[in-house]
Amino acid sequence: MGSRIDDVTPSYYVEHLATFAVGRQFGLTFPADGIRKLKQMEKNSAIWAQPLVLRFRQNGVTVEDENGDLVEQFPLELIEQPTAHVSSDPRDTYNNILLFIVREDTRSKRSSTPTEMHIFQCNRVAATEVADDLQWYIRGQFRKVRPGRRNSGPAQVYVPPEFLQYPTDEVSMHGDNAELFERDVNTLNRCFDDIERFVARIQSAAFAQRELEQQAHRYRTAQRRDKRSGPPPPDPNGILQMRAQLPIEPEFVDIFRKFKLSFNLLAKLKNHIHEPNAPELLHFLFTPLTVILEACHWGLGRNIAPQIVSPLLSLEARELMQNCLTSKESDVWMSLGETWRTPPEDWAGPLPPPYRPVFVDGFAPYGLPEQQRPPPAAYPAPLHRGESAPPVHYKPYPRDRSVDTVGFAEFPRFELRMSRLPFCFYFPVFS
Repeated sequence: MGSRIDDVTPSYYVEHLATFAVGRQFGLTFPADGIRKLKQMEKNSAIWAQPLVLRFRQNGVTVEDENGDLVEQFPLELIEQPTAHVSSDPRDTYNNILLFIVREDTRSKRSSTPTEMHIFQCNRVAATEVADDLQWYIRGQFRKVRPGRRNSGPAQVYVPPEFLQYPTDEVSMHGDNAELFERDVNTLNRCFDDIERFVARIQSAAFAQRELEQQAHRYRTAQRRDKRSGPPPPDPNGILQMRAQLPIEPEFVDIFRKFKLSFNLLAKLKNHIHEPNAPELLHFLFTPLTVILEACHWGLGRNIAPQIVSPLLSLEARELMQNCLTSKESDVWMSLGETWRTPPEDWAGPLPPPYRPVFVDGFAPYGLPEQQRPPPAAYPAPLHRGESAPPVHYKPYPRDRSVDTVGFAEFPRFELRMSRLPFCFYFPVFS
């Protein structure tokens, strides 16, 4: 177990975005080159932001995971050009960037790691402050840097205020149709965002594994050239090794549940979303779903998707998929098993527990999962119909009324963001 984050050494919550080899042969020499390459990566494919902690010590900079376990360390004498890149452009996802270069250690002539540039997004601390602090450390002026953490720790789960107050009268039980509609659209968008992040993480693992293979190739080549003084094998730890790890089983379970929730929400909103419409978005979803299924089988050695029960697919979602999927998409759907095709109306036995998703940004649209909720209060439990866990103030529309007669017609058109996701993948390790 590594050392924990303390209140003495300067430490900063960051997200690792990329590591690039530096040199003319790589087309990357200066910090501006790294920013340009990062933006190109973001344009061509999503970037997986890996949460980490930077800690400054008098002998170097350590990179640690969120538990305080060591991932990688860089000697101070090899670090140069700490640079902050800050942007106020709302289109920039990563706008508070720290980068620095770590030179190849040529003192022993046994380095297998070339000069590299490491790029981080800083959280709840200005990148300019981190860059300045690192510059002081490089100069050996440690006392000029304030000790301790520079932020408030991990983000808190956000629960909409209405889920913190239980209904006490019939009026509050009805809710507002427009608010429910907006909540569903926001939830669907967050499903798309989390799916995009998950695919980016898989993509990052593939790229990291490819880089590790290249490092191993350099090591083997050097060994053949000089058996006595070749470089050591690549570090079995380090940022690349960490990024090369695929998600673990609970993370695959969660993303598969968000796919099922997305199908249900698309069916629920199909008459009210356009450009792209529900069938188009459904087709979009099957590209990342196929990629994640392949990664799951490769990483876990088996397909766990058929085990995902909650949320059950709604009857409307099943009909949408039966009518809209291509033959290839339908084959993928059928391969997922009965739990992805059986609506609550046809489910044998007790209904599964409701699904209360918590998204990466902390948003919990249907309240917290049971293990995170406050003690139960005296309010009627809502009937779970497989779509997701409805909020406690939610009352289903009467069955004898069509969706067009309950006031949706006057709602403004909400634009979904799925069309912006460029699902272009490269997975050499899964072939």
